[in-house]
Formats: sequence, C-alpha cells, structure tokens
Amino acid sequence: GFDHLRCHLDYYYASVWHPEGYKFATGNQDRSCRVWDARNVGHPLFLLKGNIGATNAIRFSSDGKFMAMEESVDYVHIYDVEREFEFQQEIDFFGNTSGISFSPDTQSFFIGISLCPNHDTNFFLLRILVFQVLHFAGSCLYVLI
Repeated sequence: GFDHLRCHLDYYYASVWHPEGYKFATGNQDRSCRVWDARNVGHPLFLLKGNIGATNAIRFSSDGKFMAMEESVDYVHIYDVEREFEFQQEIDFFGNTSGISFSPDTQSFFIGISLCPNHDTNFFLLRILVFQVLHFAGSCLYVLI
C-alpha cells in the first residue's frame, strides 16, 4: 500500500499517473500541484503553484513529455516534464474550466470552458479551445488555432 501524502493543505481534486508508471501528480484546493515518485512519497519531487483557483484536473501527454494543470477558473498551465517543470506555458482566459486533454499524438491540446447560461434558453454553453503544437529551438509551444 501507499503511505499517506502529507503536504497539501486542503481537499484533493485530481491525481494522474505519468505514462512511465512510477511518477504521479496530485492537485488540491490549496491551488497547488505536486509531482511524486511512488517509490518514495516522503516528499514531493516538484511543487507547482496555480494563480487563483483549485487544481481541478491534471493530465500527462501520452509520450510523458508534457503535463497540464487546470485551475478551476481562468488558467491552464502546461509544463515541460523533460526539463523538470522549469518551462511553463500559462494559458489565461475568462471562464470556468470544464476539462483538459492532450490529443493521443500530443500535437493538439484542448480546454473546455463552461460559460454562463444563455438567458433565452437557460442552457449553459461550452466553448472548446483548440491549441496546436509549435516546435522551435528545441522546445515547443501550444498556440490557439
């Protein structure tokens, strides 16, 4: 079994395994994401902080090179795992997040944003932002298409 993880300050909202099988990440209401080594959970490997909202979702790309962290509102962060989370792309928008996903080939990234209800129909609207990967100087960036 696992030891108890003792670092987050509030409720856990998200967890995900890295494709290699021994690292995992946890997200919390304390606006943080921690990356752990399952072989030694005494201390997290990395502490990643959000801006204003709880960490609702975390996803690793299928190749394990990138990790995305979704805050409950307005922000998504994409980290370069191979560079030990030092390079981060922050995507800023207006709205409540409703999901994130990398495409299986890691060439696209998707953000679901829940918008206020339409006053004529009382239905909530969902906007999907689609980003395409752009490679440059040994790095990459996801750009809105």
